[in-house]
Amino acid sequence: MWDIFDQGHQRLTDAGYIQYETSAYSLPGHQCAHNLNYWRFGDYLGIGCGAHGKLTLLEDDQPRLLRTVKVKHPRGYLDPDKAYLTDSQWVKHTDLAFEFFMNRFRLLEPCPKADFVSHTGYRCHISPRLSLKLLSKA
Repeated sequence: MWDIFDQGHQRLTDAGYIQYETSAYSLPGHQCAHNLNYWRFGDYLGIGCGAHGKLTLLEDDQPRLLRTVKVKHPRGYLDPDKAYLTDSQWVKHTDLAFEFFMNRFRLLEPCPKADFVSHTGYRCHISPRLSLKLLSKA
């Protein structure tokens, strides 16, 4: 598997492509805006069958994250007697750091501390041993 990755990476690099995400390459300046928004923990609306959405709302100056899922099958989605929203749930504040990093670390670019603080409401301190300690809400 490594040889396949290495050969593909070399061919893409030789052709002028850059790897900007774990599994994505593009020509410089042509990265997928939708993916960048997703991996940078931005909000997005789920529109259409099986679509997922993420919306961040502020409550007492703290971010609250709502995830939504639409009905997957077109027949159910188009049925006027059924709700088109299958599921919506608030992400627990204690899970925000994990959710943030699961998305953000897909990108091969620095992650500013300010992004973590603004998206999770946590302040953080990175000790000399490179361990992350979450502190009280910002």
